[in-house]
Amino acid sequence: MPGARASSPTRPRATRACASAPRWWSLPATRWCRRDSRLRSSSGGGTSTAALDVAAGTFNELQAGSYVFVDRGDATGAALAPSLFVSTAVISTNQPGRVTLDAGGKAVGAAALVARGAPAAASYALAGVEHGFLVLPEGAAPPAAGARVELFTPHIDPTVNLYDVMYCVRGETLVDIWPIDARGRH
Repeated sequence: MPGARASSPTRPRATRACASAPRWWSLPATRWCRRDSRLRSSSGGGTSTAALDVAAGTFNELQAGSYVFVDRGDATGAALAPSLFVSTAVISTNQPGRVTLDAGGKAVGAAALVARGAPAAASYALAGVEHGFLVLPEGAAPPAAGARVELFTPHIDPTVNLYDVMYCVRGETLVDIWPIDARGRH
């Protein structure tokens, strides 16, 4: 983020960074600030609070780790849009009110949100490590077997860690395939 990382602050700025530290800072961090008011780096924040952190001047280094993809927590209340989805397929339609997807805990890491390819107000329910359910609102027609449903991942890091490659698309066009070098090293 341009302008988000500054060089070593002057002593008054470092002191101000410690003084304005959020109350939730741990006691050891607060003690460290008191002991060394020549603080060189004040690092923290997150993707969803990056603009607020820059404006507040509390940090001179931001920890906005998932900004490229934007996970569920970061998209809430922020001017950011998610860009990482897990593409799943309907593999069974034999239960009223729900269909089975080929994406469980090994595909999304945790519960996910339905993004595209399903009736409005449909929800995702984890059914195990290999499968999940698309729970349909009352009266909604189920997607057909083989239909694609995209899930919005709740937490980026452990989801990306589950895959060998990432398919980069623009609209409906595949533009690149990226290997995930750190797969399994979470």
